[in-house]
Amino acid sequence: MAKKKSLPKDGDFEIKQLEKSIKLKRKHKLTDKQKIILQTILDAESKITIINGPAGTSKTYIALYAALQEILDSTEKSLLYLRSVVENTRRSIGLLPGSIDEKFSPYTMPLADKMEEFLCPQDINYLLDSRIVQGMPINYLRGANWNNKIIILDEAQNICMDEFITILTRIGENSKMIICGDSMQKDISQSGFEDICHLFSDSESQNMGIRSFAFDSSDIVRSEIVKFIVSKLEAA
Repeated sequence: MAKKKSLPKDGDFEIKQLEKSIKLKRKHKLTDKQKIILQTILDAESKITIINGPAGTSKTYIALYAALQEILDSTEKSLLYLRSVVENTRRSIGLLPGSIDEKFSPYTMPLADKMEEFLCPQDINYLLDSRIVQGMPINYLRGANWNNKIIILDEAQNICMDEFITILTRIGENSKMIICGDSMQKDISQSGFEDICHLFSDSESQNMGIRSFAFDSSDIVRSEIVKFIVSKLEAA
């Protein structure tokens, strides 16, 4: 791919394209492989980036960092965070009490946690209150049309193929999607994630701006114990 953005150096940098000046921080150094994935997401020609990897490989961290950089660099774009609303997608969000936002809030907690790694609380509140960053259950996507959005689909191993079709066909103009999943942690029997990874791993997809990456236990940065556990599970 061409037209690559140069990555900002570790530490603070400030972008003033929004009404509010926001400082975005990256506290952790990235591995060479993580840098390649980040560079791919930020590429002007990139449309969809698929990341398959075990726990602790910073999939959501990289996706959110790239998405925040994209939206802070453009007054037109917003961030949409998607996730399966329950551990098993055959069960309805209606089982939870409250409004849509109240029902979905337990599943956006990983997003809020990750945002705290990059932004101060005031900036997080600003982005959420202004709807520049928002979460949405996958149950409510049919009929949507996503223009000028950066979409993060998290925990994609819990998405079935029918749901993938609905999600992928919502992408409109000037939008990007980042799909993060762990094929080792499927909570549903009919996950479509591995099929999607395989389907879009060819050169034709790459020429259309769709790139697929895979992490393994050697890429885990969370802790040595997690790396050991995953390596044992991979070898089992």
